[in-house]
Amino acid sequence: MVRSKQNLGIMKAYENHNNKFTCAQIEPLENSTPLFRSFSKQISISFALMIMFFLTTSYVSEENAAFDLRREFYLAAMHRQLSSGIKANSCILLNENVAVKTNRFIEEFYSNNGFRPAWTINYSLNSAASEMLGLFNRATFYGLDKRFYHIEELRRLAEKMNKTMQTDSLLLIRCELELLLTGACFSFMTDISMGMGLPDSCMTDKVINELSNCLNAGINNRNLKQKVLELQPSDINYKNLQKALERYINSGAFSDGAIDIPDPNKSHEVSYAHARLVLEQQGYLSKNELDNDSLFIQAVKEFQKFHGLNQDGILNVETRQAMSMSGINRFLKIALNLDRLRKDINQTGECVFVNIPAYQLRVFRANRVMKTFNVVVGRPSTPTPELTSKIEKIVTIPEWNVPKSISLNEILPRVKTDSSFLIRNNFKVIDKQLNEISLSKSEWQDVNRDNFDFYFVQNSGNSNALGLYKFSFNNSYRVYIHDTPTKRYFNKDIRAFSHGCIRLQDPDQFADYLIKNNMNSAEKPDINDLVTSRMHKEITLSIPIPIHIRYYTCEADENLNIYFYKDIYGKDDQQIQSLFN
Repeated sequence: MVRSKQNLGIMKAYENHNNKFTCAQIEPLENSTPLFRSFSKQISISFALMIMFFLTTSYVSEENAAFDLRREFYLAAMHRQLSSGIKANSCILLNENVAVKTNRFIEEFYSNNGFRPAWTINYSLNSAASEMLGLFNRATFYGLDKRFYHIEELRRLAEKMNKTMQTDSLLLIRCELELLLTGACFSFMTDISMGMGLPDSCMTDKVINELSNCLNAGINNRNLKQKVLELQPSDINYKNLQKALERYINSGAFSDGAIDIPDPNKSHEVSYAHARLVLEQQGYLSKNELDNDSLFIQAVKEFQKFHGLNQDGILNVETRQAMSMSGINRFLKIALNLDRLRKDINQTGECVFVNIPAYQLRVFRANRVMKTFNVVVGRPSTPTPELTSKIEKIVTIPEWNVPKSISLNEILPRVKTDSSFLIRNNFKVIDKQLNEISLSKSEWQDVNRDNFDFYFVQNSGNSNALGLYKFSFNNSYRVYIHDTPTKRYFNKDIRAFSHGCIRLQDPDQFADYLIKNNMNSAEKPDINDLVTSRMHKEITLSIPIPIHIRYYTCEADENLNIYFYKDIYGKDDQQIQSLFN
């Protein structure tokens, strides 16, 4: 099956999201098909039912057998058409833009239900098709583009099937519609459960089988919508964002285009007028409050809160940039992050979750946020990596083993120009045999990138770059969470200043939480006493806690408030372009 993305631009997700799929009403064939009316004059309904019973007993559901037999006179021929077409692995060309290949999923799906039609009764769409098409029409509520699911082509086929008189042509059109709708279901189910644009290698036999069983169960049990939507991740972050998107679309808060907010120092009246318009469109101000300065400042602060900015009520650069985001870009940012969440692991149970663009560390337990901490993350040139691991140790009064890149790029140049730099900053030099050594000023001048064969270690203490606490977890990037003596960065809007490690604002509270909840009672040390007495100690958690470091530029809380964050590492645009063409 080939997904058609030809001529797909950046979609207006909020536009026409309530459009309904229209097709001929489903009626008994004897009321709508001339061919059947002609035939009915020659044979009684009871005789027809008797014949059809023997032809179709093996693949008509027991629940609606009598009803379907009365209506589905051409089921045997349709069975042969589907079976032979799929087993021949044929490719049915629908038009120059859309083709459906009878791939493993389609074969698995129809094989499991005895090659009977899934979406049509005679030559009309059945209730399962209407339910699935309704989901396609609501694709934007799940951050998906409904055009991916061939709605217009399905509409054309349904209308054509309703108007065509020739039996052979009807059979072919019906088969095309069946295969196209089944392929669209496969796309929708994989998109909503595992994310868009997945490689073929992800479509294992197990995945194919599970999705096929899900689709068949939904049709047979008449709970198709429920079954398909249950494929979504159960992670609370995903659930909140998906529900928030639906509410956001229904609220009409989307603005059509971007509204530029100029610098108020250069164009005060225009800047504030445009800002008021954005705040009104986004629901932070009502029309009767537009001229109220105090309410305007409060609205700006509220806007800043939901965009990860300092709540000072000032139209600074970061605030104006966030206000200038168009409605379609907001939708695409939400859609992208829903897709990231689908491709991520479900974060169930207790865990530590770090969202890099939000500059926050959160502790989850039973899908509830127990603690939230502000953090500083890596600058764009030395980004904090995304990873999954387990926090295993708390280190009090840690030493800092300086990474080689920092040693070469930052410390070595300073040592060459300032002979007292190492002493003033409490560094020692360690050779490969782990012996502490000392080099003279002239000897340092001969050291370069090629012959650098040492390690810089900063002794523990108040001036140590790691501060008083370090939280270790195994990873190939050699990053960790730590305290910092440099607290001023926590007051900034954009907190991307580290070399890749994560600096924690309140490490003592985080350490207390881990000691209380992740250590056996008999082993719990008094960590505050250890720090106060400046004692270096490694504390191994008896219950290591999972940690997930991720990059989400959009989130929602339990009250379905949506938060937008600056794309500090510039990942969003390229990924949006890849997903939505």
